[in-house]
Formats: sequence, C-alpha cells, structure tokens
Amino acid sequence: MRGHKRRVCGFGSTVTGLLLVFGVFHSNAYNYWAGQRAVQKFDEMNGKVQNPGAVNVKRLQDSLKKMGDQIVGNAENPTGVIVFMHGLGDTPDGWASQMQQMSGRFPHLKWILPCAEKRPVTCNGGSAMTSWMDLKDIPIAPTTPDIGKDIDRSIETIHGIIDAEVAKGISSERIVVGGFSQGGALAFASSLLYSSRLGGTVVLSGWAPPLKNLPEVLPGSPSKSAKFLVCHGESDQVVLPACGSQLAEILADCDVSLKLYPRMAHSSCPQEMEDMANFIADVLP
Repeated sequence: MRGHKRRVCGFGSTVTGLLLVFGVFHSNAYNYWAGQRAVQKFDEMNGKVQNPGAVNVKRLQDSLKKMGDQIVGNAENPTGVIVFMHGLGDTPDGWASQMQQMSGRFPHLKWILPCAEKRPVTCNGGSAMTSWMDLKDIPIAPTTPDIGKDIDRSIETIHGIIDAEVAKGISSERIVVGGFSQGGALAFASSLLYSSRLGGTVVLSGWAPPLKNLPEVLPGSPSKSAKFLVCHGESDQVVLPACGSQLAEILADCDVSLKLYPRMAHSSCPQEMEDMANFIADVLP
C-alpha cells in the first residue's frame, strides 16, 4: 500500500472544547444535543427507542444560529486555502475557533468554512437542519444504503468555492479540502470529482458516499496523486470505524495516512488536530 501510514494514539481523558456529537461543536445547541444523544443511547441499549436515529430536532433547530460562511486566517494575500465542511446540524461556528487557533501556525493560509443549507433529513423524520446530504439511517456503515439526495448540489457548491479561489490566482494544488462526518464524506467526493488536482484531502470521521461510485472514479481523478489524511475514532457509533478503514482501502494505491484513535467516539481530540495541522504543514508549506 504505497504511502499508507497507520497510526494509533491514545485518547484517555475528557477534552473540553473539542467534543463533537454529530458535528455540533461549540454551538448553542451542543449541550442539548449531547444530552439527548446520551439519554437516547442509554434507551437504545435498553431497547426503549423504536427509531434509534431520531432526536428532538425541533429544539436543536431552535437553538442553532445560521452563521453563514466564515473566513479564518489570511484573507488578504494567502498562498494556499483550506476549505473545511462541518457535520450534520452544525454551522461553521462549530469549527471556527479551532481553525482560528490552528491558523496561527499558518499565517500564509486562508480557511474557508462554508455553511450547509437547511434541508430535510430522512433519519430525523424529515425535519430540516443544516445538511450537506440526506441520510437514511444512523449509524452509518460502509454498507448503509445511500439516498444520494442533495449531495450533487453540495459538491457543486464546494467546486464553486475552489473555482473562485483559482480565479483569484491560487493554484488548485495549493488547496486542501476537508470536513467532519458528512462534511468529510463531502470533502472526499468533492476532491475526487474536481476537474484539477488538489493539494490534499482531510476526512475526519467520514465515509465514502456509495452512490458516487468513488472507487471507480479514483483511477481517473486528477487528485489521485494528491495526499489524503483519514482520521477516525475507534469507538465511533455514529459513523462506524469500518468507514474509515474502507476509505483507506479505496485509497490503497494513493498517498494516504490512516490515523485511528482508541476510545474516541464521533468526536475529535487534540492529537487528531495535531495530525491535521502536520498534514497541512506538509501539503501547504
């Protein structure tokens, strides 16, 4: 497996400010969402929930603010760009503070954090929330049926952002696309389907959307020769760890680094952020 690097790091303590639950991170909805998921998980384990994928999305929606796209870092004269997509139900505000901290290490880079549109989500009873694509079932495994709805429009949005940066004079090879959860799934698809080679792709707790046929797309993708970072928690019960392993298998002939984090759920940890920063330093020096 050319370029494949597997690294396992420990995650043994609570990480204040970094815990995400299905993409909700540092948002007004975090405390409610986390509590709902914890209670729901207990009920699932005890056979009390008939629809394990559903949550009280109305209160989640009410507590979220539509932040819109955010720009972090060097917006005036960057020599490289990172486009990073949030997860289901989140907004760019969920990642902006973390990326702001990371940008201090990269004064030459601009971070673009786009916001997904509010769309009906099947696994949450059709209620609308910020979402890059429709999801039928939770948890997500490599074999989970793919609805395919909305993902093409989201890919067009990300490609449009990349095109705009290229029009400003940034080489596509100086652009990294990444994301968390369904944002990571979108990043993977957007990178392989873009018409020019990108600098790299970061997939945090994501998966390969089945209906995009990405294993078949990869051999002809300009970004096949780019670098990929795939990170996943080994205790993730929302997007199963097998999804991260599947991504690494798809990318077996590429320059891919797979990093797994014991005891980490559908979340992030300081080591993952450090791994991401090191990847960016390597791809966009």
